Amino acid sequence: MPDYIAAIMCMVVLLLAAYAARLLFLLANQKKRQREALAVVDSVGETAPASSHKLGSRESIQVIARCLLQKQVSSTEAAIRITALAQGLPEVEQRTSSYAAFADLANATAHIPMLDEWKALDKSKKNSFDLERADIEKAHDTRVMEAAKALVTLQ
Repeated sequence: MPDYIAAIMCMVVLLLAAYAARLLFLLANQKKRQREALAVVDSVGETAPASSHKLGSRESIQVIARCLLQKQVSSTEAAIRITALAQGLPEVEQRTSSYAAFADLANATAHIPMLDEWKALDKSKKNSFDLERADIEKAHDTRVMEAAKALVTLQ
């Protein structure tokens, strides 16, 4: 094998080793920053996963509220999802009227089967539950829509 090919191969190996070392250095710095961030959050009295989850819950709630206002999801679906996500928020925040409106609708429709239970129903039962759900949504519509608008404006 000619000497220049061996030299090129050695340079490629050296370049790859240098690149790997740089990535290792960046990874170590990233882990160090994460540990420092955890230390700061822990000193405040919260754990980092919970606080980041709370932020994610709020953002998810706002997305669902926007979808409801744009009629992309039903009021019942939004209520079930927002109520579940709100459980990850501080209790004081959960008790606000915005979340209470969704919780009331979710509780009012809790008896309606979902997922596999829904699939197992015959057509007449599904129609009956759909009519009942529509009546319940209509009764809660004003309050739920106002709550959705309030949640979207919390940004």
